[in-house]
Amino acid sequence: MTKIIEIARQELKLNLRNKWILGVSLLFGILTLSIAYSGMITSGYIGFQDFRRTGASIISLVLYLVPILALMMGTYTFVSYKDYTNWIVTQPIARWKIIIGKYLGVLGTLIISTASGFSIAGIIISVQIGAEGSLRFLLIVLLSFLLGAVFLSLAFLLAIIVKRRQAAVGFSVLVWFFFVIFYDLLMMSSTTYLSSSTLKSSLFIGLLLNPVDMIRVTSLIIVGGESIFGAAGVVAVKMLGDMGALVGLSLIIITFWVAMPLTLAIKLFGKQDI
Repeated sequence: MTKIIEIARQELKLNLRNKWILGVSLLFGILTLSIAYSGMITSGYIGFQDFRRTGASIISLVLYLVPILALMMGTYTFVSYKDYTNWIVTQPIARWKIIIGKYLGVLGTLIISTASGFSIAGIIISVQIGAEGSLRFLLIVLLSFLLGAVFLSLAFLLAIIVKRRQAAVGFSVLVWFFFVIFYDLLMMSSTTYLSSSTLKSSLFIGLLLNPVDMIRVTSLIIVGGESIFGAAGVVAVKMLGDMGALVGLSLIIITFWVAMPLTLAIKLFGKQDI
């Protein structure tokens, strides 16, 4: 554990030196504040909305930005610090410890950069309108960390398979596009050709196969947005019986999505001749 923690600490230090980490924090802070302030304009109200409404509004922000950020950070740590990685490999450290240490370090960087932006926005909102509903806002932020952990695992796997910087970045963008945009379009188009007897089970299985959709539905449960689950979310709640069961299943699926790519990355990295 000592070696894993040391590698994680060094990885965190390397990543936090980059100025774009500050940019990420500012981006999340500014966007969250903009959403909180402008969310009620269509209703004729100008000013900050409460944490519950803000939490519901930032779900889309989280689902779009966190995956691509995690993918870029994960591939970047391999393609930009090759000399450091090669040096670690020559040390008497098991390769699985290297992967876990680097993963924890990059995940720590991701959490710090996003949490800083959300924290700044949260403090300003609480000063303006109070802290009511802040727990729900916090839970949405925590779910964003889980989503980042999933795509960081996928990024490590991609970087180890592809190796070259341009290709790794290109495949990362494709992975983001598939899970965040194309997957839902594919599911919606496929329902046209399904019979009513298989539609519910297909939607439910489709929901389980996409971590982005699992985080979306869980986030909506937290903010109380059951009415905007979408077809797959409604089907999942009906099949499982209640929303608590869906949240539990979601956490299990997300854990699987974190563990599976990371395990494959460890196995491939252990066999590579570096």
